Amino acid sequence: MTEPTLRVRDLDVELLSGGGWRKVVDDVSFDVHAGETLGIVGESGSGKTITSLAVLGLLPKRTSKVGSGSIQLAGKELVGLRRSELEDLRGNEMSMIFQEPMTSLNPAFTVGAQIAEGVRRHRGCSRADAHKRAVEMLDLVGIPGAASRAKSYPYEMSGGMRQRVMIALAIASDPRLLIADEPTTALDVTIQAQILELLKRMQRELGLALVFITHNMGVVADVCDRVVVMYAGQVVEHNTVEEIFAHPRQPYTSGLLRATPTIDRISGPLVSIPGRPPDDPAAMTGCRFEPRCPFAVEACAHETVALVTGPEGEQHRCIRADELHLAIRPNVGRP
Repeated sequence: MTEPTLRVRDLDVELLSGGGWRKVVDDVSFDVHAGETLGIVGESGSGKTITSLAVLGLLPKRTSKVGSGSIQLAGKELVGLRRSELEDLRGNEMSMIFQEPMTSLNPAFTVGAQIAEGVRRHRGCSRADAHKRAVEMLDLVGIPGAASRAKSYPYEMSGGMRQRVMIALAIASDPRLLIADEPTTALDVTIQAQILELLKRMQRELGLALVFITHNMGVVADVCDRVVVMYAGQVVEHNTVEEIFAHPRQPYTSGLLRATPTIDRISGPLVSIPGRPPDDPAAMTGCRFEPRCPFAVEACAHETVALVTGPEGEQHRCIRADELHLAIRPNVGRP
């Protein structure tokens, strides 16, 4: 297999809290290859977005830091790079689509001007050529009348069109790596489907390495090749989409799948995972999911739970994985 576009190894991220440093991402590792989509899933606060911000070097300097680990883009180490070096890479070699385009786009400039600014910064071309590239990108992402729409301001566009603009902005300089941080959360179902189809088409045509961050397992099934499941700052399972959905090895993964509404489940209460994530997971000695896990035994609370790697590269973090038969539908899981 070729070298990955993105390689993350043993990543720790710490935030300044209460006068001390608190670890919020703990020993995270994964690879993403060109033309591949890796999904990162988990509840709010699981460390998904913090991990992506660390990859792009967008963590606030005074209140957060990469404690240890390695982040490599096409073999180039990103941890420790100067700010100017990271700025040369962001928007050029790697880009990000943020969750809410209205807060990411500048309301004082037209969308064409914002795309063209990035093109001029990274390609060094003329203003006219940058504007031409901006129109091409708007057309590529399916915005009708791209030449006239390039003169529009963000507030003059719908939510779906603004998200298309964000995608155009992210891919305008032909990046190797694209990170999409819950890009469809604020959109209705019809527009969400259009944006997902657009992202899949962009990846096929451009050969991007795509990291898709979400809490929606239905979206994962639609767009991803492999899945990293995060809980309380740790990777708890990593496998192909097919195996994750058919044979989850970690109770948290099973809980996420069982909580996903399906078309054949039309009556009865929605399934949920009881409890909430721990406030200070780094202080726990055992499994971080143990207080919420229906299959927990005494050892789960006290023994260190390592991330076990299988023969095909699959991973799970559960001391009972080999004895559990986890189900993805409600009320049918059994020890």
